[in-house]
Amino acid sequence: MRHRISAGTIVDEASRILLVRRVRPQRYDFWVAPGAGVKRNEELQAAVVREVREESGLEVEPLAVLYIEELLDPTNRRCKFWFW
Repeated sequence: MRHRISAGTIVDEASRILLVRRVRPQRYDFWVAPGAGVKRNEELQAAVVREVREESGLEVEPLAVLYIEELLDPTNRRCKFWFW
């Protein structure tokens, strides 16, 4: 079974939530909170900072873990840590 760890964040500024657009023509087009896979020796909080910067240009400071999302199928186990 393959394992993947990722990190994301809910950025709330003046009661507005930051979303980024994910597009692959003819396959999908949707909006989601920023986040992605954690690199090999990267800390979860560092991954959040990097992803928000890459996806939006904003600088953030992860404050606390909101929840952990776990997705399982016969070949993969994915855990995503969501930060505030």
